Amino acid sequence: MKKRIFQGKIPCVNAHPVDNKVNYGDLSLPEEREVDFWYVLPLAGQSNAMSYGEGLPLPDSLDRPDPRIRQLARRASVTPGGRRCSYNEIIPADHCLHDVQDMSIFNHPRAILEKGQYGCVGQGLHIAKKMLPYLPDNAGILLVPCSRGGAAFTSGDTGSFSPCSGASSDSMRWGINMPLYFDLVSRTKAALDFNPRNRLLAVCWMQGEFDLMSEHYQEQPRLFNDMVDAFRGELQDYSERCNSGNSYTVPWLCGDTTWYWKTEYPETYACIYGNYRNQLERYVYFIKFQDEQERGLTNEPEEDRDNPEYGYLGSGWRTESNWTTPLRSSHFSSQARRGVVAGGFANVIIRLMEYSDNILK
Repeated sequence: MKKRIFQGKIPCVNAHPVDNKVNYGDLSLPEEREVDFWYVLPLAGQSNAMSYGEGLPLPDSLDRPDPRIRQLARRASVTPGGRRCSYNEIIPADHCLHDVQDMSIFNHPRAILEKGQYGCVGQGLHIAKKMLPYLPDNAGILLVPCSRGGAAFTSGDTGSFSPCSGASSDSMRWGINMPLYFDLVSRTKAALDFNPRNRLLAVCWMQGEFDLMSEHYQEQPRLFNDMVDAFRGELQDYSERCNSGNSYTVPWLCGDTTWYWKTEYPETYACIYGNYRNQLERYVYFIKFQDEQERGLTNEPEEDRDNPEYGYLGSGWRTESNWTTPLRSSHFSSQARRGVVAGGFANVIIRLMEYSDNILK
């Protein structure tokens, strides 16, 4: 059947909407199942796209990996001090993915490293976990982490790119023909090339904060739009492997930022994030996580409190020796990434899959 090309507002799904809360209910071990093919999901942008949640990682419970969720490797080992791995190898995905910036060294002061509680928490694993119940039992999700904290279109060092190792850790610039762009394109292709049945779902994007502070912020919308077009063009030979049916209609899902950036830079926010909001005809979808002026989703200690019942310790335990930045309200918390952020992305992807007649449970 020819896929319908979606235009306009995202239609309602017939299935139950994806839960956007932290899942405290089912903490049982996931069932081992054989995966015949992977739905490929790149995650790109800057710090809010990756593992900057400062609360304690809980890989034995809230952040438990699932064998049907994998990622493309970048670091030298799967986990710090763990099994060695090669660049672009398919490895287990956990709470701290292999992004361009290595967040595995930013340990919570109360972390028990022997239990795998290293680094910070991102939303990638949780987007996938919220999607799994809607996917065929023989399908898995292959995450492609390509984010770099502080990266922008209008400022930042260019860095470098190698086909053998991807973008260098000092790559801080997005745009066509930039190392971060080459990293995203090449790793997405690598994920699709692993199996002729693999399918590209969408791109999960969170970026714009450092452009908000740039005197050239007005250039970001054009540079972003051009990069999205170029990415889709690069994948033209993979059109039949795109869930939308065409590389030029691959959904680009743009997540919102925290309240700090909206209140501190209202004019530049309206320019950059307004561009994300108004591009449905270009298959660019804006994902809002909370109402304007609403609080409660950031690394600010009062917004990320402990939950002793589940052994969760919030960001308030961190100090300048181990926090990601002194500006705590600039990043979403671990709990937000497990819940509303992951749920926002997963919900849109599932809605789009159902609308385009893809097989769902």
